Amino acid sequence: MTGLPSADRSHPTREVTLSIVGRAQQGDAQAADDLVRRMTGRVYGLILLYMGPQVHRRCEPEDVLQEVWIEALGHLDSFDCARGSSFGAWIGTIVRRKLGRIADGKPLPEVAAGLAGSASTRASVSQILHGRDATTPPQAASQREMVQRLVAAVAALPGEQREAAAAYWLEECSAQEVADRLGKSRAAVYMLLMRVSRLLAAELEDAGLSDPARW
Repeated sequence: MTGLPSADRSHPTREVTLSIVGRAQQGDAQAADDLVRRMTGRVYGLILLYMGPQVHRRCEPEDVLQEVWIEALGHLDSFDCARGSSFGAWIGTIVRRKLGRIADGKPLPEVAAGLAGSASTRASVSQILHGRDATTPPQAASQREMVQRLVAAVAALPGEQREAAAAYWLEECSAQEVADRLGKSRAAVYMLLMRVSRLLAAELEDAGLSDPARW
């Protein structure tokens, strides 16, 4: 099965993501759109996994998703692409910070008030997320359901397995980075991810194997 931890120290799909990020940082508007398309499934998955019922009662995950992307694109230059770090982990920090602020009682529009970005950026993100560009609305809905099934399966895992799965498949962290986060050896994390991949086999198959959260 593809999508499993590789023998080297990188994540198998991260190099492509970083290439797109680099072009977007240079002002390539098409690359920025491509980045949203490529990573939205993963970002949506992180939101679903971490938002919790309290936040969900206050706002929809799709609304959080749009505001996360507006903030991420508005601050894209602060991500150090040259280091080869995980863009997924970087935007995951934005996800958790935004969800935390909403949980503290700040409505989503208030949280995003100072981060609205340009009108063109907001319009472009909205078009992509709502399926008004190359993706038809029925297809977008199907893809959201696919990610929802995957996240439900990940959420049902024991804590350590859940965190490893989220870091590897949703944030594009390498096995070594997951090991550092969990305080385990790389070999132990590799075996952990192998076990998790077997538990999630059906969901990963539906989600495209090597890129399980991609829309």
